[in-house]
This record gives sequence, structure tokens and C-alpha cells, in this order.
Amino acid sequence: MRLAVVVTHPIQHFCPQYNSWAGSDVCDLKVIFGSDLGLTAFDDPGFGKQIKWEGLKLNFDHAFLERIGEKSTESKAPLAVELASFQPDAVLQYGYMEQISKESLRWAKSKNVKALGFSDAENHSYRPLWKRLLKYFPVKRYISQLDIILTTGDANESYYRGYGAKDLQFLRCPYPIDRDALNQVWHNKEVHRKKIRDKYKIPENAIVISCVGKLLGKKRQTDVVASIAKLEKEFPDITAFLIGSGPDRSLLEIQTRSLTTGRVIFTDFIQPEAMFEILCATDIYVHASSLEPHSVAVSEAVFLGCPVVISDKCGSYGPTDDVQNGMNGFVYPCGNVVSMVEKISKIATSRELQNRFSIHSRQHGIRAQQLSHSDALMGIAKSFGY
Repeated sequence: MRLAVVVTHPIQHFCPQYNSWAGSDVCDLKVIFGSDLGLTAFDDPGFGKQIKWEGLKLNFDHAFLERIGEKSTESKAPLAVELASFQPDAVLQYGYMEQISKESLRWAKSKNVKALGFSDAENHSYRPLWKRLLKYFPVKRYISQLDIILTTGDANESYYRGYGAKDLQFLRCPYPIDRDALNQVWHNKEVHRKKIRDKYKIPENAIVISCVGKLLGKKRQTDVVASIAKLEKEFPDITAFLIGSGPDRSLLEIQTRSLTTGRVIFTDFIQPEAMFEILCATDIYVHASSLEPHSVAVSEAVFLGCPVVISDKCGSYGPTDDVQNGMNGFVYPCGNVVSMVEKISKIATSRELQNRFSIHSRQHGIRAQQLSHSDALMGIAKSFGY
């Protein structure tokens, strides 16, 4: 099977999946990037700074339609030319909003080539009626053109069903993460745990919470800080890592001044490897967002065996998803700090619960990434008769 992947730019957690797919004997893969953003620095308004991903490995056949990082007058082939040259049997594209996605889907349908789609959309977060009505027919039409929908999890599948998708279109392909890099970290987890706790002078018996995301209102890190203010009475040395940067940092720093014994550590934007080390030192991962598709950070925390406390507005929980309520974490009503504190405290006070949740997270993470890096590709090939 000749599979073309069309995506806007190199994304740090998708490239490892493409590396795995390229090493498979079931397909010839070509990835067509709209630009080289990510390999070269770009301004990210959410982070409030320039971002460049270190250590991206593109060990697969690929092409860039535009090189932002080069001052070159060389004419790049348009998308249709790249696709026609590769002659794929199937084209995978991401969502219906980006122009490059629309072009690749039009090309696939015009050439009678199989069309695959992937998005992290979910139906847990609130959207006003006007927005749902505005999206309904464009999304429904988009879904009707897809032969296979690669779904990230339960909420993602529920979202698609709301627009008329049939379960026969679904093929589970959980959000990919850098499985190889995370496995290396996992095998040295205790070393990384000690390194982080020594670096920040965190007592061995202290509860450590972490939360990854841009420091924005919708991410609700303010709820995390508020929970530390309540939890420090029971856990005097409790420490929270807020991993990320953004416009709300100064407000959050002001909020932390009310803490007496608990601590909040702001890491700023850091590369994935440094974040993985902090996750190794984490006892409970918390995701508090009011608007959050399927979170990469949650997938990474689960893969590293973290129990998770997650807002009910996030797209990463469900009976077969990354966070399974009561199995490897808890779901609480978004914005309800009292409930968040209750869930964190329940895990923090029970070593048995911590161990059980941690084991289940790790086992689920391994299964999910086996799907993402291998089995989903086999499923695509089988569906198309290869």
C-alpha cells in the first residue's frame, strides 16, 4: 500500500509515528509537509514566544511544500504535483479546516484514491448553539467523504457520531507520542525522579503534581494553584509543576503568594525530554482545562505510569480511553476545586491506589501506542485489501 500523509508542518509527537510506519513492510510512506515550521523557529501566540522542537527525526520519505527557514527562490512543487508523483493508494489528512487538508481530500476524491481523516475533536467541552449549527453541515460533508476515520478515543468517536459517522468508518489510532524516547525514560524512571526531586529540593515523601499546557485562562491552571492552597494543610510539602509558558503566568505567580508551605514551580516552555523527566517525578498528573481536545500530555503521563485527575471538559477520558475513571484516575467537574482536591487527596493518601492506578496507566499506554505505531497501520492496509 502506498500511503501519503499530508500535514501542515512537522509536529513533534506525530513524527515518531511516521518513523514507525516507514519501518513497516505493509506500506510505502510519503509525508508531505505544508512547511518546515517546527524544524525552524516560529512564533506561537499561546506560548508567547518562538518555538522550535529539538531532536525531531524525519526518518521517512518526505517533502516540504514551503521552507520558511530558507531564503530560497527555488520553486516548490504544489501539493497536487507531489501527490501525483507519488501515486498513493490512500491519503491521510488532518481535519477539514486547513487549506492543505481540503486540497488533499479534493485530490483524493478526484483520483478515486482512498481518503483517511484524523482529528482530536471531542464533545465534552461546551460550544454555543450558533457554533454547532455553523459547523454541522461542513463537518458532516467532510466525514461523508472519508473511507476511514482514525479515532483517538471514546469522546472523539462520540463527536463523529454526532455528525452522522458510522462505526464502520472508525479505526482506533490513539494519539501518537514519542514511544521510543518515553521508553528510554521509563527504564530510568527512578534515576530521573531522584534527579528532579534533588534539583528542586523536594522531600522524597512529598506529593508532586504536574500540569502541562500553555498558561491560558481556558487551561485553568488557576484551579491547580487553588487546589495546592487547600491541599497544603494535609500535605505540607506538596509541590506542583506548571509546565509551559503563556500570558497568564504573572497572574498565576500572584496567586501563589497565598501559599504557606506548598510550592508551585513554573518551568516555562521546555523541550519534551525535560518534561518527561518531570513526569517521572510526578505522583499525580492533573489536567484542569475547560476546552481541551485529546491531550498529548495526558497520553505521555499515562505512558509513564502516572495516575491522572482530569476535568470532565477534556477529551482524554472514557471507558477505553487514556483516563478511565476509577481505573487509573478520576474525572471531576471542571472548575470544581473542592472536587479536584478530593480526588487528588484520595490518591495521595492511598499507596495502594497510587500503585494500582500507575500500573493500569502504564499498561494502557503500552497498548495504545502499539495501536498508534503499528496495529492501526495494519488495520488500514487490511481494510483496503493489502
